[in-house]
Amino acid sequence: MINGGFAAEMRRAVASDEAFILELEERALRACHLITGGRFVPRPGMGDGFPGDSLIVSLDGKDVGCLTTTITDTVIHIDQIYVLPAYNDKGLDRSILADLIGQARCSGHTIRAAMPSTPELKALFLANQFAIRAETNCVTTFEWPPSTKDNRFESTDA
Repeated sequence: MINGGFAAEMRRAVASDEAFILELEERALRACHLITGGRFVPRPGMGDGFPGDSLIVSLDGKDVGCLTTTITDTVIHIDQIYVLPAYNDKGLDRSILADLIGQARCSGHTIRAAMPSTPELKALFLANQFAIRAETNCVTTFEWPPSTKDNRFESTDA
């Protein structure tokens, strides 16, 4: 993945990456909870399915982000997409999404993501032609390609 003159690489996560991914998740979710006035409680681990489909994003040999997806016959669901704050302005998140959109175009998949409702994440997904399908104070659900219909699907997430 080439990004603004930087060559970022993605590799499969291994068990030792769990703490890094949990740190990225905590940063993102804690920020969302601060915005909404909620209380954040970090989860103790990634669960039995880890590392599953988790990828680590590296730049110049340093781990700087992650992407976790669940893929069905018709949908690529983005479970996590996080980049360290120091790398937010480097466009890595945009490059990750662009690569995923390229995969979805080739395979005919739809992409869905339920992300923390932050201005930064909304801007990221909307700039990449995702549509907002559902929104609460804490979570915004996005879909690509955007439907021509004005309908919202209901999440089955608890």
